[in-house]
Amino acid sequence: MSITLVPNDKFYGKNKATLDKVIFRIITDQTQQLPALKNKEVNLLQSQPSQAIVDQVRQTQGVDYAVTPGVAWEHFTVNTKNKFLADLALRKAIFTAVDRKAIISKTLSFFSAAKPLDNHMLLPSQPGYQGNIGDLDYGNGNVEKAKKILTDAGYKVDPSGLKTKSGETVPPLKVDYTKGNEPRQQAVLLLQAQLKPLGINVAVTPIDSLGDALDNHDFDIIIFAFVGGPYLTANVDLWKTGGGGNYSQISDPKIDDLMKQVASELDAKKATDLLNQADKLVFEDAADLSLFQKPNFLAVSHDFVNIRPNGTQMTSTYNIEQWATRAPQAK
Repeated sequence: MSITLVPNDKFYGKNKATLDKVIFRIITDQTQQLPALKNKEVNLLQSQPSQAIVDQVRQTQGVDYAVTPGVAWEHFTVNTKNKFLADLALRKAIFTAVDRKAIISKTLSFFSAAKPLDNHMLLPSQPGYQGNIGDLDYGNGNVEKAKKILTDAGYKVDPSGLKTKSGETVPPLKVDYTKGNEPRQQAVLLLQAQLKPLGINVAVTPIDSLGDALDNHDFDIIIFAFVGGPYLTANVDLWKTGGGGNYSQISDPKIDDLMKQVASELDAKKATDLLNQADKLVFEDAADLSLFQKPNFLAVSHDFVNIRPNGTQMTSTYNIEQWATRAPQAK
């Protein structure tokens, strides 16, 4: 699948495009992306990085690369309509057992700036960002506390399978990740190991279409990324009841009320305060666990110039009209 862009011959501005055309190729299998760059089937690669990809690009001659903070953030979303995950205590125990630092260490060792993200609404670079987990202790790998949450709620933590108060065994949880995405696969495998002491089994499930899985709610837990940005109202659709981006299907009247206020609030500081109030409730409802701010990874053939990372939703295409081939060096 590809999309071809060509310059508008009716454009009358000063900064006319330099290249005759730019072809965007969508290579969903991450294992095929770097070979395509090496073979010059593509000249620019923008992908979710892994240690293996960064190492290979670093050793590839004729390729420049950069790893910088991005605007997307990775998270685990729980399907609250699942019969068992509808129970708040189970969701809280899962989030308490998750070790985000271990996931970051395994999947982002090449990016020293990576750290746990404690907000669903704002990124660290945005005004008003604050940690809203409070004393919930999510993401710290506290297995003993997770067990206590379960036993206090009437569960029996059994190596053969977690049992509910009524004696039902919690079935294996279907945890989805995008096929071919190595960092997400690693994160899900770590989640599988982290939940094992609770008697919770994880069915690691690679999926072909993230969009289909999300739209059809075909998951128990899923790892993917939301894209942040300057428009604070973009959060409304993610957390209000029935919102198109509300894939956890969370429904909280208090959050709905705050989101309604955000949608009409013109003062950015007031809107930010409202978002932080709502974010505390999102954590309390344990429907989504933010993991980390994702890095941007950009690798470009040395044959091209003026292509550089950009920490906005525009990514590296923000100055696409300036992209150009490198002038041959005099000999």
